[in-house]
Amino acid sequence: MKFTAVLLSTALSFFAIVSHADQASDIAKVRHMANQIIMGSDVKKVITVFDNTEGNPCAAEGISYVVEVQVRKSVMTMDAAGVVGQERQWQSINQYSISKDDLQKGGALSDALCQE
Repeated sequence: MKFTAVLLSTALSFFAIVSHADQASDIAKVRHMANQIIMGSDVKKVITVFDNTEGNPCAAEGISYVVEVQVRKSVMTMDAAGVVGQERQWQSINQYSISKDDLQKGGALSDALCQE
């Protein structure tokens, strides 16, 4: 019984490592795709993993990768004493996504608002 529990625990750990490595590989592919279409100084791409487990109708079932495009923008500030200044802040300007299935089939990033 104890041996079975250890074996099961080892197997689950292995699958978790394989799944994480697979996801890291997918994120690298998505980053490469994003780098090909999103360029410029003061631009960054934030890639997140979205697991549609709650039936969101605007995303494919399962894992999707979301690329949020942000630009660094100068904004005017005013402190409590009324002194005007300037700072640079990151602001989101667009979002692209691709489902894990589409990524594996060689699909492209899409900026459609709803990925049905």
